[in-house]
Amino acid sequence: MVTFDHILMSFLKESGSCYERDIRAVMAARRLYEHAFSRGRLSRFWRWLTRRPRHLLNLASIETTFHLQAYHYLGRRMVPIKQIVGSEGRSTDFDTLFYPRQRHSQERWLSVAAARLIALALPPVKLVQVGAGYYVQDGHHRISVARALGEQYIEAEVTARQASRPFGGIRPVLPTPLPCPAISAFVEERSTT
Repeated sequence: MVTFDHILMSFLKESGSCYERDIRAVMAARRLYEHAFSRGRLSRFWRWLTRRPRHLLNLASIETTFHLQAYHYLGRRMVPIKQIVGSEGRSTDFDTLFYPRQRHSQERWLSVAAARLIALALPPVKLVQVGAGYYVQDGHHRISVARALGEQYIEAEVTARQASRPFGGIRPVLPTPLPCPAISAFVEERSTT
């Protein structure tokens, strides 16, 4: 069976990149994923106990409830990750803190994390703004990885939609979780070289 590691290692050999650094990035990405996945389980359990929402909001249900108007392009900008509250079609893959809920997209998450850790440029995410909240059209894994790395903002292409009746705002904003200590050390080491 061909796995993420096999594909990435063959890519790294072919691309002529700094092999040892890239291997360490892949290992750090795995640790980061396991940390995010386990933190997500604990977070969802706590939110279940305290009767707080555990799922991202679904843009389709917002559209029908608030009768959203046509799209209006706002351009590229930095968006606070804590204001991203929902998704367009993938609201069950990630929880409210963008921790991965399912292992079926683990390989994609790992490839995005490894790319970020070796400082590869990734395209901006695509978001829809409704009221004060943002909904992800494209870039769920990039947002999840950015949040796991402790980042506060993410670059996004933003489109706005207006509600035909008042929109009551977004869910309460939660503090950004601290990243895994092993990942913090790796990122700090990378920034000094």
